[in-house]
Amino acid sequence: MYKKVINLLLITTVIVLPTKAFEIKFDFLPGITYAVPTPLNIYQDGYNKISLIAKYDTRDFESPIYYSYRLGVGNNGKFIEVEMNHLKLYLKNRPAEIEYFSISHGYNQVFINRFVRKKHYGIRYGAGIVVTHPENKIRGLEWVPPNAGYYISGICLQTAIQKRLKLTKWFAIAAEAKISFAYSRIHINNGHANVPALAFHLLIGPEFIAHLNKNR
Repeated sequence: MYKKVINLLLITTVIVLPTKAFEIKFDFLPGITYAVPTPLNIYQDGYNKISLIAKYDTRDFESPIYYSYRLGVGNNGKFIEVEMNHLKLYLKNRPAEIEYFSISHGYNQVFINRFVRKKHYGIRYGAGIVVTHPENKIRGLEWVPPNAGYYISGICLQTAIQKRLKLTKWFAIAAEAKISFAYSRIHINNGHANVPALAFHLLIGPEFIAHLNKNR
């Protein structure tokens, strides 16, 4: 899945490449998240629906850690970006029928963003797809994926505000606060679960910058 994201980053860079001087930037931002309690509905063949208001742990510093990385290209402070956001969800308030329910190798949100850098801050908004890696065991039936276990499962939206400290022409520290909302349908054994996710994110990390000119 990560190779596909990288390929998408490169394709987007080529498509939106400006005609004159432009800037390419790459961010890698670890951070912390809070997942707002949201409705969870589980449908399993031969059983009644399980419905609850799900409370999730995000375990941001457990491997695999939480992070976002993105590649952007633009000029005059306006950018198109591709972003991979690695959100994780672990159900805390499990009813008796659920032995475990998590999306720990990623409730991955792959965004196409518009980013506008203003004088003192930047504004980002984006939309994209959710790629999940579900892990669950419900009523004694464990989900065992037939392949690598990653599935395109839904859609996502985000908006964010960013502040950066530029240290050199090529390097900065970026800090970001964002809110994301996604809706996905994930696999379980003999059924599926509808899993919306509303999350608040705080991130900080390095930004690498390249200033280029196509006329050279």
